Amino acid sequence: MRARPLLALAGLLVMTSGVPAAAQDREPAHGSPARGFEAKARKGMAYAQFRKQVLAAGWQAEGSEDCAESAGAQTCKALPELDRCADGTCLMSFTHPDEDAVLRVAAKGSAAAAAKPGTPGVALDDWGFE
Repeated sequence: MRARPLLALAGLLVMTSGVPAAAQDREPAHGSPARGFEAKARKGMAYAQFRKQVLAAGWQAEGSEDCAESAGAQTCKALPELDRCADGTCLMSFTHPDEDAVLRVAAKGSAAAAAKPGTPGVALDDWGFE
């Protein structure tokens, strides 16, 4: 008789494994103004366009202090959300004043090109919340 509850518990553990409970709770609620950018965000879109939408939704750039090591000081100044770049992929971070979450973004292309708005070739690859 106890097999079903144990199987249900095992399924729940598998679904949530690898994701800390605190991180699951930090994702902004669906419909939240902080998620307003998602309706137009598409993989492959220009990073500059995506960035504009994210900032308009109230997110604030919050990159890494170590950014200059991988992307250069000028690039990090132009893109304060930049964490690091390697092998054609740049990682960025944003925070929101009304949310206990960090928006993590990956873009394909060079950091130097991403720092120049409107430069072709820098594309959104993925995003998620922590």
